[in-house]
Amino acid sequence: MSDDRVEKGAPAGQGRWVHGPSLRLVETVIETDAMRLRARIGRLADDHPLAQQGRVGAAILIEYAAQAAALHAPSGGPLRRKAYLAAVQGFEFSGGALTAAHVPFDIEVILDGRTDAAVRYRFEAQHGGQVFAAGSLMLAYQEVCP
Repeated sequence: MSDDRVEKGAPAGQGRWVHGPSLRLVETVIETDAMRLRARIGRLADDHPLAQQGRVGAAILIEYAAQAAALHAPSGGPLRRKAYLAAVQGFEFSGGALTAAHVPFDIEVILDGRTDAAVRYRFEAQHGGQVFAAGSLMLAYQEVCP
């Protein structure tokens, strides 16, 4: 399997997105290595596709983490593969909803296991050095034509 993760400072996700542009939530990769990726989320505007009156449900943090994990997870091999969220465990959030008070924030994903068909990550969302959400997730691969 090739190692084709994004690099630090790169615009997030060129050519690797399952979603259309309006739902590409991860903006900038600020740190990455073989085991982890940290991305910065710098906005939560009223025009956010999932916002209502400047608030987004806490469960959207799982999608931020899944997108960061998909950017980190190798997708190479003989066929290009896309990753889809398959499972979430132990999600905890300290607050009622994600608001502008949480922005900017970082999402860090840490590789916890990998098979040919899936990858597992632990994740944390941090603002001002404080963790306000955490959990683990699994991405499953779907092979697509080159």
